[in-house]
Amino acid sequence: VASHAASVFASNSAATSASRGASAGSQPHRGRPTSTSMSTERTPPWTAAEIVETGQCIGFVGISPAEIEPIVPPGSTEIGWRLARAAWGRGYATEAAAAVVDWAFSTVQLKRLIAVVQLDNLASHRVADKIGMRREQRTIVPGLGVWVDVYELGQANWQAPY
Repeated sequence: VASHAASVFASNSAATSASRGASAGSQPHRGRPTSTSMSTERTPPWTAAEIVETGQCIGFVGISPAEIEPIVPPGSTEIGWRLARAAWGRGYATEAAAAVVDWAFSTVQLKRLIAVVQLDNLASHRVADKIGMRREQRTIVPGLGVWVDVYELGQANWQAPY
């Protein structure tokens, strides 16, 4: 899986137009069946997302320190996902991101997550909405000239899946 995971990441990183995801491991949701799992072969906060039935790596999901001041305050934690094109449109990103939110709030005990999504990435806007995030601001990334929406989800507003 590790070599396949590296090739998925490399192919997604090579062409931004070919990748779908927000800018930034975990364990699957407890208490409900899932079609994706998080590989323990990578150390969190980023981990491989795999199809349970086949073990195929379809991308990466996780959390990381948000290092995009002044858009977000120092110390913020960003959730993100990046899936191979073949995995788009099947609900995998939403399922994997929801599992990361569950892990981040229930295990790591984070108080807040953010996601930074480019305006033209409609699929990632939908994922952020489906996992309960709310748009906090629309802004331009300094130095890059890229417009983004910044989403937020606080632990107090999060509903555990079980």
